[in-house]
Amino acid sequence: MQSNEYNKAYEEYLNGTATIINDVVGQMWMFQLMEMGIKTDRTNEVINYYRKRVPNLFQSEVLIDESNFIMAFALGRLLKAKGKNGHSDYLFEESLKVAQIESSEDERSSYNNWEGRIYLAMGNNEAALPSFIKLVEEGVHSDQIVRDPVYAPLYEEPEFQRGMEIMKTRLEEERAIVKQMEARGELDIPLLPDN
Repeated sequence: MQSNEYNKAYEEYLNGTATIINDVVGQMWMFQLMEMGIKTDRTNEVINYYRKRVPNLFQSEVLIDESNFIMAFALGRLLKAKGKNGHSDYLFEESLKVAQIESSEDERSSYNNWEGRIYLAMGNNEAALPSFIKLVEEGVHSDQIVRDPVYAPLYEEPEFQRGMEIMKTRLEEERAIVKQMEARGELDIPLLPDN
């Protein structure tokens, strides 16, 4: 059943249109398409889609900057999944350079932990761990990070486990505050219609 749901979601992504590829939303859309392609074992289709939408990323010395580093990283993961390590390594290394600058300048980039994700894709768990710990120290916490399987290689690390517990505690504290605000009538959240 889950495989069918992933395939449906993948079809939605593939048939959708990202209007502006070079903005953060467009890059995230392409990143999520990559994740769906890997989960549904349809990486060839996604690689072909990338080839149509961002053909320059397939060039050997393509310039990677803030306008395309997320897509370059995603393409690197796709190529690595297909055993094409030469170009994927280049995309990882160049994306990492941008991610290291972005994470120090942009809160959203830090929240997504591109630096840590790229290190994990490269198989460098030792470098990924400090990146995750930095998130925790900055106060970042989200269900998305807590549930993200990309961090699986770090699950056994005691520092990672402590950081994850801190995040979970912060999430519980936030939920308690929201419940209190809701009980006092301070939140006006309309009910959504049934589908």
